[in-house]
This record gives sequence, C-alpha cells and structure tokens, in this order.
Amino acid sequence: LVNNAGIIRRIPMIVMSAAEFRKVIDVDLNAPFICAKAVIPSMIRKGHGKIINICSMMSELGRETVSAYAAAKGGLKMLTRNICSEYGADNIQCNGIGPGYIAVFKKTRHNKTSEQQNKSKETDPSVLVYFIVYFAICIGSTVIQFLHG
Repeated sequence: LVNNAGIIRRIPMIVMSAAEFRKVIDVDLNAPFICAKAVIPSMIRKGHGKIINICSMMSELGRETVSAYAAAKGGLKMLTRNICSEYGADNIQCNGIGPGYIAVFKKTRHNKTSEQQNKSKETDPSVLVYFIVYFAICIGSTVIQFLHG
C-alpha cells in the first residue's frame, strides 16, 4: 500500500475555518489510516505486508500558512511509527518518506498547464518513484526486513 494522496491549504491559521482544517486532516491523515486499517488484516493473514506513507518535510517543521498540513503530516509520521510497533511482529513493514518541495503541474483557469514558479527548490516527482520502489521491492529481503519507520 502506498498512501500518497495529499492536499495543502495555504491559509493563515487564524483565517482558516475548522471545515478547511478538517478537510486537510481527512485527506492527509484520516485517509491513510482508513486505507491501512483496511489492508492490515489481509497482510496479517498472508504473513507479511508493506505500507509506504508519503509524509513531508512538514512532518518535522512548521511553516507559516500550513498549520493543517503540518499537523496532518506530523500525525502521519507518528501513525507510521505506530504501525511499525503494533504490527512489526506480524511481518508488516511501514515506512514514511518525507520529501521536500515537489514540482507539481496545475491546470489554470484557462485549462493550460503551468508549472509552479520556484523550480530551484522543487524536486521532480519522478524522484519519489525510486524511493517507493526501493522500499516496496525490499520487502522480501532479509537485509532490510528490520527497516521500519
């Protein structure tokens, strides 16, 4: 399982509504919890499993205007650790990847693709694929069987 969905709302905390805050928490934290909860029983029955959560550098850092995102990704980091301690004995590995800024492409109002501006600080999203594949294919390896978190 790769939990990769995520949204961010860049709104100062005192301006953000509780509904906007909940929406970010629902997508970035509650959805990975629900997905992991759904697959863990079958992983236990199979005798192994792998969950990869895409966290964020915001799992560790707070930044202005991203209070909901930082709270959700910090929670996802801790959920990752909890899955390790709770289900590691069942041979279920859980890892979190905490990338920095990722270059994303958005559709503009005029349906044209535009890249985000400051490319010097952003990583091409395909770089994440290498980390995901690394963690995913190493599940059967005895070298990496104890790599959690």
